[in-house]
Amino acid sequence: MPRIFPIISSQDFERYQKALLGDGMTIPSTVAAPNDYLWNSDPNVVGQSGLIQNASLGWIVQMKLASGIPHTAIIYSKDANGVTFLDSNWSNDNKVQTHYKTFTQFYAMLYSSGSYSLYYIL
Repeated sequence: MPRIFPIISSQDFERYQKALLGDGMTIPSTVAAPNDYLWNSDPNVVGQSGLIQNASLGWIVQMKLASGIPHTAIIYSKDANGVTFLDSNWSNDNKVQTHYKTFTQFYAMLYSSGSYSLYYIL
């Protein structure tokens, strides 16, 4: 069962993010389709290349799901077989929660094998 945080809405998540990062910094938005798994340019963003298996805790993953919908998540934890994401609205329920995906499940849920990007914020 996913861990549900006391922050229960996407709007609360945005306020929490602002409190943590400050007024001048937010998670950048995605670019327009069809490349909506890429982030918009931002001086505080450091893009990374490579596989999700090599990503570090706290990095942000922007992905295009098989349904064609973009989604953004934070890498909350990792093990040898998969990754736990922290995100909001995963189940279309406006809740901030964690959920685990094996690496195989992660690649299977994507629009295509390369339809994700990794970055961290300075």
